[in-house]
Order: sequence, then C-alpha cells, then structure tokens
Amino acid sequence: MFAFSGQAMATSTNFGSLTSPSATNFGNTFTSQLGLFDDNFSFTIPTASVDSITTTVSLGQYLGIANLQATLYSGTISSSTGLPSGSILSSGTPTLINLGGMTSTIDVISPITLSAGSYILQIGGNVTGTAGGSYTGTINVSPVPEAAPWVMLILGLLITSFVIARRNHNSSI
Repeated sequence: MFAFSGQAMATSTNFGSLTSPSATNFGNTFTSQLGLFDDNFSFTIPTASVDSITTTVSLGQYLGIANLQATLYSGTISSSTGLPSGSILSSGTPTLINLGGMTSTIDVISPITLSAGSYILQIGGNVTGTAGGSYTGTINVSPVPEAAPWVMLILGLLITSFVIARRNHNSSI
C-alpha cells in the first residue's frame, strides 16, 4: 500500500460501473524519473468475481518501476486526500522475473468475490528509470455462479434416486 500523503504523485481514474463479464485495461506511462506514485482506479460493480493482473517491464536504468504494488479497497476516493477511504480487501503478490538483462514485475490480485458496491484498485511504486517507466494491467470481472441451479440439480437427482429405490423396493414385495 502506497499512501504517501503528498509525497507521491497520484492520479485518479473512474471506470464507472463494470458489468460482468468484462475486462478493463489500466496503466500509466511516466516520461521522466518522478519517484513515488500511486494511481487510483475506482469502479462500481454488481455481485461478481474480480481479479487483477498488473505488470511492468524494466529496461535497466532507462525505464523502470521498483516496488510495484496493487491493492484493492472497498470504498471511494477521499475528496480531501485523493486517497482510498475504505478497507483493504486484498493486496497483490509481486513476482520479479529476470530475462536476459530485462526485469519485469508481475503483481497479481487473486480472484475475490465482491458484493455490489464501490471499489478502488490502487497501483503504487517508484519510478526509477532515468527516462521514466510504465505499467499496465487488467481488471477481470466474471459472473459468480449461483448456487440455486446446482442445488436444484442435486435435489432432483436425490428425489429421482429415492423414487427409483422406492419402486424397486415395492416391486420386490
């Protein structure tokens, strides 16, 4: 979580209502070494399952972001601070990958089921490249399977089994 209260550069983007199923892309590109940042992406959602994947590719000292972190909040953006005002629901798990001199960070928020409401995905880090850096990601919204069809199927199979067993028992008498 990057809540730097004035020390960090912060931007806010409102995606509005995200319906299921959908995938919404987000990201930011920094054209100079700016230091700390936190970008807030707010959205509302009906009951659904949500996950997020955020990645950055670092090209050595020229383009890079260090300490990339994704955090999902319930709530809204505070009008006084510009930061999320709500509780943390989930934080991403950053993984550093090094391939032939290029490094990449992948930060994944595991799927989480959300109730209808307002949410903020906050992406924070430190722009370390002398020419800036960038990140990109996707918010995936998928429907939550309802229990009712499964319950009805299982109940139907149990009743059918009971009827067959009863008939077999009655025919043997």
